[in-house]
Amino acid sequence: MNNKETPKLQNATNKLRTIVRTNIRYNISVRLISFVILEALLSGGIVGMVMLKNSRDYLRQQALQSNLNQANLASSYASNYIKAIEAHITVFATRPDVRQAVLNGTTQQLQPTLAEFVQIQTPLNGVGIYDTNGIQLTFSLAGSTTIGQSFSNLDWYQGLMAADKPYLGLPTLAKSNNVPVETFAVPILDDQGQIRAILTGGISLQSLSDTLVNIGFSSGTIASMIDTRNGGLIIADNDPSLLLTTVSRDNEAISRLVSGQSGVIETTDNKGGSNLIGFAPVADLPWGVMIVTPGSTAFAILNTLTQRAILFGGLILLAACILGVFLLLGIIRPLQHLVQETKEIGGGNLDLKVEIGGNDEIGDLSRSFSDMTAKLKNTMVSRDELTAEVIERKLAEQNLQSLTTYQGELLAAIPDIVMEVDNNKIYSWANQAGLEFFGDDVIGKEASFYFEGEQDTYNAVKPLFSGEEKTFYVESWQRHKDGQKRLLAWWCRVLKDNRGNVTGALSSAQDITERRRKEEEKEKFTKELAEKNTELERFTYTVSHDLKSPLVTIKTFLGYLKQDITDTDAGRIEKDMSFMNGAADKMEKLLGELLEMSRVGRIINPPEKVTFGELVKEAMGIVAGSIADGGVKVQVSDELVTLYGDRSRLVEIWQNLVENAVKFIGDQASPSIDIGIERHDRETVFFVRDNGIGINPKYQSKLFNLFEKINPRTEGTGMGLAITKRIVELYRGRIWVESKGEGQGSCFFFTLPGALKEMGKGVRT
Repeated sequence: MNNKETPKLQNATNKLRTIVRTNIRYNISVRLISFVILEALLSGGIVGMVMLKNSRDYLRQQALQSNLNQANLASSYASNYIKAIEAHITVFATRPDVRQAVLNGTTQQLQPTLAEFVQIQTPLNGVGIYDTNGIQLTFSLAGSTTIGQSFSNLDWYQGLMAADKPYLGLPTLAKSNNVPVETFAVPILDDQGQIRAILTGGISLQSLSDTLVNIGFSSGTIASMIDTRNGGLIIADNDPSLLLTTVSRDNEAISRLVSGQSGVIETTDNKGGSNLIGFAPVADLPWGVMIVTPGSTAFAILNTLTQRAILFGGLILLAACILGVFLLLGIIRPLQHLVQETKEIGGGNLDLKVEIGGNDEIGDLSRSFSDMTAKLKNTMVSRDELTAEVIERKLAEQNLQSLTTYQGELLAAIPDIVMEVDNNKIYSWANQAGLEFFGDDVIGKEASFYFEGEQDTYNAVKPLFSGEEKTFYVESWQRHKDGQKRLLAWWCRVLKDNRGNVTGALSSAQDITERRRKEEEKEKFTKELAEKNTELERFTYTVSHDLKSPLVTIKTFLGYLKQDITDTDAGRIEKDMSFMNGAADKMEKLLGELLEMSRVGRIINPPEKVTFGELVKEAMGIVAGSIADGGVKVQVSDELVTLYGDRSRLVEIWQNLVENAVKFIGDQASPSIDIGIERHDRETVFFVRDNGIGINPKYQSKLFNLFEKINPRTEGTGMGLAITKRIVELYRGRIWVESKGEGQGSCFFFTLPGALKEMGKGVRT
């Protein structure tokens, strides 16, 4: 028995003892005694009814407050839930690969990326990209039949285009699979901030509804979430069949919720039963939450107690009437015995049964008192049960509050790095991925502690710490806990307290080091491919032009030859033959150069070890006649450098460069060529320098192109330097020319790292 009830029971016993003493001492009549007893019983009944009413009012207030608390917590959860999804969709819309695909018009290639995003973000039913006219370009569901369809008539499209910012659409059925969703639309912007496309995410209302109703409300309690636009639509409910149905505006709670109010109310349903309702709007969303507990559930125990009290009160009143008739018979001993036993009961022994014989008032009183003691015991047990239910409700509130902890665990489980900093840029929280990247000691350190190199990351996100509420994207080189330098892509959002004061920032990051390398490699490949295409176009044009010219010459002089043979003019015949032979020789030389060019990179010759001096000596022997005819003095460095590769191709480099230098030596009084080696930052650089006619700077970038001749009247096809460049590049080298201008000589520099570092592997030449 509850110890707090003992004084009340003792007080009742003392009153009974007073009544007994009064009868013995003053011999009060049966009528007076009966009246006093009836009055006491009626007073007790009134007190009991007042207590029952107070208990009902207490339970009502507790239930209403509990429902309001649960509505506020569910509202907070829904707000965070949707904001998290919207943040991920917004961040996804700013991803470089997504923006680049939109700008390049290759959004179809994003379908696997969209599908993967939907798998990670399980609350999403589907993700799509639309052009600025509302035409669907791609969708996360492979083979979707809605590709190419117009969605310009839907509210999310019209809302985004009108507001020029993200927009949460009205609840509807998804066209792709007929699932209830609310579409969140985000603009995809170009570098000038213009909308180039629209990214949408269909937020599953079924997923939201399942999460809401499984929070763990009390038995019989119903939870609903309503989109308050257009009169109100149900978007989450214990009954899935009610999704997307219109709410009734007859209910005052719904009317107040649609107008943006929060509070509690007790209403009467169409069957006459009461409902205890707590309602609250969802912050920053056109939604509201309503928690309803039927009165029959909230007051179940109290109603049972009331029924029992009425029944027991009737029985007690009946017993009191009987007691009033037989009270005077056998009053002394039975009352003394009753007093003794009531003392024991007053001491807390509710299991004691008063046994006084006799078919009189005292006997009836003893039996009634025994019944009352038993009922009192049952009442105490019932009150304990009521207390247990109150405790159970408080536990339910605590469970709902634990949703905040759940959200923290959810962030911890995200594979991306998630970090929180305070206003001083000090890390105050990190999820598991963040701890694994920066180390367990990251908390308490300033973010710049992990910066690699000079970078203006803080300036890029400065508006964020001034309260600007948009997602900031920045790329920053960071130091991994193992010392590696890694490039992270950050998406940052401001954090504020309930009063709107900036408290810090929350950022998510992805390691894009390898991705950046592959973008860079693709860009290099694309540039090289463009250069090759340009070279191929020039090659095609030049070949067709240069081969056509000798053919025209041969065809023309064949006509002359026919006429001259008819006229038997031997001199003209010989002249005709001379022109034709010259044209044929030119064509043969051009075809030979083309054949030589085509072999570079295809023919594999056995690699061998050869020194720099041996290569230059062999090249000098090939062009010795030209050197002697020009009276050119050649000076060669005696530095010892060993190369490994195709000897004939390596010789061809120096042969072409020396031959080119002799050809353009000009009319120098003392023509000279210097062949040697230099060291540039640990890089071995070979050079061939002359004091010839020099090269105008505006022509230097074209010098290594196919068939490029600065002076069209010079001999040759213009392929020598192009072949040289091709050979140098096969050894992963580069070649360039430096000249101060016309008449100031030229110097050709080149590197051959593949011939210096890949000893024993050979090179395809």
